[in-house]
Amino acid sequence: MALEINDEYIDDDLIAEEFHHIKELYKKRQLEQPNTAPPLPDDETLVKLVKENIIRRTLLRQEVLKHDIVIDPKEIDAMMEALFIKNAKQPVGQSDPQNPAAQPTALEPPPFHKTRSPHNEFLSIPSGVNNTTKEAIRSHIETNLKIEKLLAKASADINPITERHIKIFYETNRDHYLKGPRFHLYYMAWRSAQQEHLNSVTTNANSTSTQHPKTKFQDTAKKHKDTTHYLALPKDATFLTTAGNLKKIIERLPNDEGKELVFTSLHHNSPFPSLKDPSSSTHIKEIKQILHQFHHQNITTHTGDLGIREDKELAPQILTAVKHLTAHELTDPVILEDCVYLFYVKAYYKAGIPALAEITDKIKIDLLREIRERKQDIYVTKLIEQSHITDYEYM
Repeated sequence: MALEINDEYIDDDLIAEEFHHIKELYKKRQLEQPNTAPPLPDDETLVKLVKENIIRRTLLRQEVLKHDIVIDPKEIDAMMEALFIKNAKQPVGQSDPQNPAAQPTALEPPPFHKTRSPHNEFLSIPSGVNNTTKEAIRSHIETNLKIEKLLAKASADINPITERHIKIFYETNRDHYLKGPRFHLYYMAWRSAQQEHLNSVTTNANSTSTQHPKTKFQDTAKKHKDTTHYLALPKDATFLTTAGNLKKIIERLPNDEGKELVFTSLHHNSPFPSLKDPSSSTHIKEIKQILHQFHHQNITTHTGDLGIREDKELAPQILTAVKHLTAHELTDPVILEDCVYLFYVKAYYKAGIPALAEITDKIKIDLLREIRERKQDIYVTKLIEQSHITDYEYM
């Protein structure tokens, strides 16, 4: 089932490799996002879609060579650095105390160009990503950036978006904007300083090495195997009881503003708030004492603002803790991997379709993206029509 695209031969082994790679991506997405992942096509359909994707990607790569498109090496360097830091910072199966909503992630492929497919976003991802060299990744990124510039030029001529366009798009796509329950969450997280140090060592080792991040992490983990086994993680009954007591003290603060200030003051390294109510000073003092106690137990404290998250975006443990809460309430301590969290619900939004006024800016962005993608499809379709393509499966 090999292809020939303008005298460039695409081996059937490459097509088969991409077929299996994309099939696995479908399955992975269905496991991670069972409610939103697209269904897996049958093999015959998937082969056709894989070929379509390879044809589109190859033609765009060939077309780029005909244009004098210059990419600043610093832009490539920045993307390379971001790619490897991201992969090194989040080893497989490990939670991040500064982003508790994120699920533990495996190493991700570099950001190859995504040519729009009418069926599935996966069809743009080349196979063999995690086995390639650093030089090959750099070359792919450079080509990707050139293709982005080429397509941006092809879709640059867009008429201004009017209120009428926005209203029509909103009415046509109302179901697309249907939201489940949403929570605006602040969090306070604790992790043992030993674990914090080990993660720092691992991350630094990854980011400075030319070795594949995953391999380097595994090597570092082996060196610290015994240490990891005996880490004093803050999950014992005494710690959880103390964290639960901290929750109760925060709940005693007489107003919601005071509760929020406890989280935001820590997050911004600001002094603890001085509240007018006399009882608040006592509660703030108790909170300080508990955090000071944690510090002496070599337990680090992180705080932050998760922003507004839809229920399906939250890790199962977080959703279980917050789903019955409303605004200005706190969860009991939540254990995620090697961290313990308290979550504060700053605001709660019921499920439903937001009013047009609430999402006008988002609709404008979505509408512009759809128009650009339509123009890019037209551009690529013309490339296909002007090309000589042979599918040897039908020869």
